[in-house]
Amino acid sequence: METLRKRRLTLGGTLAAAALIALFAILARARGGAPHAELARPAAVARARMTPLTATLTLSGEFKPFQEVDLHAKVAGYIRRIFVDVGDKVRAGQLIAELEVPELVAQVQGADAAIRRSEDGVRRAQSELDRARSVHEAAHFGYTRLKEASDSRAGLIAL
Repeated sequence: METLRKRRLTLGGTLAAAALIALFAILARARGGAPHAELARPAAVARARMTPLTATLTLSGEFKPFQEVDLHAKVAGYIRRIFVDVGDKVRAGQLIAELEVPELVAQVQGADAAIRRSEDGVRRAQSELDRARSVHEAAHFGYTRLKEASDSRAGLIAL
């Protein structure tokens, strides 16, 4: 079916070309002159065929950003990780990169050590308070016992 259609198209194209050549020759003779010398030259003929019309075009170019923004960190440091790439669209508040600042890390570690020292001081003070309460309770118990003994017998001296 497809080959019959191709043959009809080829035959129609050939007949149309022949009709145009014949019409041109008739018009040239009707004007009273001989056909042009260009018409008498042989011409190359090629069989028409159906192929898909595709073309690939490769061009060099440069992309320019819609908007360019300079970024500055509040502190100087080293970039530990980058979460976006050149040309990526970013939103307000989006994390772009993670900085590592050795001085700040050392300050944080020092602050953590100070917190631990303070917590140890609080625990030590609590232990001393508990010990002082125990000593107070023991002294109070001894005093109460001696007071009761002294009150139970008049003139008794407790040692």
